[in-house]
Amino acid sequence: MAQLYNNRAIQVTAHRGSSMNAPENTMSAINLAIQEQADYVEIDIQQTKDGKLVVLHDSNLQRVAGIVQNIWELDYEELGQLDVGSWFDAKFAQERVPCLEEVIEAVQGKIKLNIELKFNGHEQELALQVVKLVGEQNFVEQCVISSADYNALLQVKVLNPQLTTGLIMPTAMAQVDQLKVDFYSVQSLVATTDFIHQAHALGREVHVWTINELTEMETFLNRQVDNIITDTPKTLLLKGRRQEAGGRRQEGRGFDLFLQNYPSTGSVPPAMKERNTTSEP
Repeated sequence: MAQLYNNRAIQVTAHRGSSMNAPENTMSAINLAIQEQADYVEIDIQQTKDGKLVVLHDSNLQRVAGIVQNIWELDYEELGQLDVGSWFDAKFAQERVPCLEEVIEAVQGKIKLNIELKFNGHEQELALQVVKLVGEQNFVEQCVISSADYNALLQVKVLNPQLTTGLIMPTAMAQVDQLKVDFYSVQSLVATTDFIHQAHALGREVHVWTINELTEMETFLNRQVDNIITDTPKTLLLKGRRQEAGGRRQEGRGFDLFLQNYPSTGSVPPAMKERNTTSEP
């Protein structure tokens, strides 16, 4: 659920699920994000050799499955035999690469999805297939579509104007006011106070990634971003849901309480950071 900070609603997105505490882009990470009450789960969508929409960040499976093979070289049935959890912890050995349909069915009414379209040059009408599935599952109002491929986002809007789209921006871009998107998903260095004010003046949201350090969280809360994308949503949300001595929630003060009661030099333990080795969305 969105938290209030200085009377502004701030949404929290679990980056590849709660990926600091479970293997990224797996059902365990997604379910944990639901338990932690994040607003969104960000997932990466690619296609298998037979065109199945699956949740996977890297095109190559070496990092999460230990095999040097590309996603487009495997059928969905073959992919389903691979263990993509043990690299993180042996207790996740049963984790498999989920398909998008499976994820949507699991999260309906529980959490929203930020569905990132990832292109590797081997996709089969990726944008079309995602838009089609989202429509068939009556999930349009429960998701946003993001991508670093602007043309794909334009295609999404043509296919279904009701879908919310966001451009992923690892670096600053000129003439962002000309971009026909609903929000900007930006790397932290791009999310300056001026950029955020400009975006808000255009009626667009700013989602910033990937924010795991407590001091950075405070910085972007103060800059009035709309959505913080993090590997560890619990860190950002837990103290925001502190209870008063009498058991009543202190509504509207969550982030203030959290940041006041957490050491300003605090950070995610280095050993945990190593779990997630890639910094891009």
